[in-house]
Amino acid sequence: MNDIQPNISSRQWAILLVYPLVPLVVALITNLVVGVNRLEAALPTDAMMGFVALSVLFLIVNHTWLMTHTEVTRARFGLFATPEEEAESDHSSQGVSNTQELTRSHAAHRNLTENTVHFALALPVFLFLSPPAILAAIWLCGYATMRLGHTYFFLSGNADMRGVCMTGSLVALYGLVTYPLISIVSSF
Repeated sequence: MNDIQPNISSRQWAILLVYPLVPLVVALITNLVVGVNRLEAALPTDAMMGFVALSVLFLIVNHTWLMTHTEVTRARFGLFATPEEEAESDHSSQGVSNTQELTRSHAAHRNLTENTVHFALALPVFLFLSPPAILAAIWLCGYATMRLGHTYFFLSGNADMRGVCMTGSLVALYGLVTYPLISIVSSF
């Protein structure tokens, strides 16, 4: 039988199995140390909404940056977003061989979008449980800042720092989703 699975070393398996637990544990410890309020739904405070607005601003700036980078890359290499754009131009992208930068831009954009969906889903539950303002600042602004860093290092080709920022944004996501769970448990 043909085994099409790539050869994965025991070290790689260990990373695959252990890595997701590290951001989860860091987020749990941070939530517990800073403090988790008992389960009690309430409208978000003005401070919370300020942190939401700031983090959303950072995420929109990030999105705009990636959009612009993609378009500049297309223009630089004579690539088109649609067949209609190519038909309207005087040039053809046939035979253009350097599409790695466009692929990098698309991958960075896709990664941001995929991760921000989870942020957007976790955010309302977190906000309506009246977490301490410091946790809102850490998780909301931390997530958005780490995503900006991730984009910068992704586009500049610095894989090590990109990984650090990805881990930081995962810690923030785990912080958002574990806070309600701890709040529920502490209510009993």
